[in-house]
Amino acid sequence: MDARFDSMEQKLGNIETKLQQIRQMVLEQQSRLPVTVEQFRELIQEERARRNHLRGRPRGRVHHYH
Repeated sequence: MDARFDSMEQKLGNIETKLQQIRQMVLEQQSRLPVTVEQFRELIQEERARRNHLRGRPRGRVHHYH
């Protein structure tokens, strides 16, 4: 009986720890400024432009065979 009680206490402690972690995540999320749809679109466009720029550039030394 004691072993089951200890196991239940340990599980309850684990649940309390997880709950505290979730509370912390929620508080962190609420403290951030909201991102507008327009800001999100701009970020996506910047990322696409950056990727396209990198894709167009040769990486390292390029050997041209004639």
